Amino acid sequence: MAGIRAVASVVLNRVASKRWPNSICKVVYQSKQFSWANDYRARNPRLVAYTEKVQRVVAKAIAGRLKDNTRKSTHYHTLAVYPRWAGRLEMTEVIGFHVFYKYKRREQ
Repeated sequence: MAGIRAVASVVLNRVASKRWPNSICKVVYQSKQFSWANDYRARNPRLVAYTEKVQRVVAKAIAGRLKDNTRKSTHYHTLAVYPRWAGRLEMTEVIGFHVFYKYKRREQ
């Protein structure tokens, strides 16, 4: 459940950021952002169940009953890959099999 809470936090952190759309649906269904929300989810029962769990956790977060366990992360990936963008961001947490990131603070 910590991983699902972390994914929900990423979604909400993106909604709160000016870099992404300002609604949960627009963030979640933005092209190529979350594999669990892509069009093929209907063919994969495991992803459908995962998506439903994430939606329940996000509902808790909207109600103010969920603590962000990612330190304001806006990105994540599984340990099995290392995306090009990962080196440009600040790693914040490792939760389960996922690594979480946020934009680096601008140096002043």
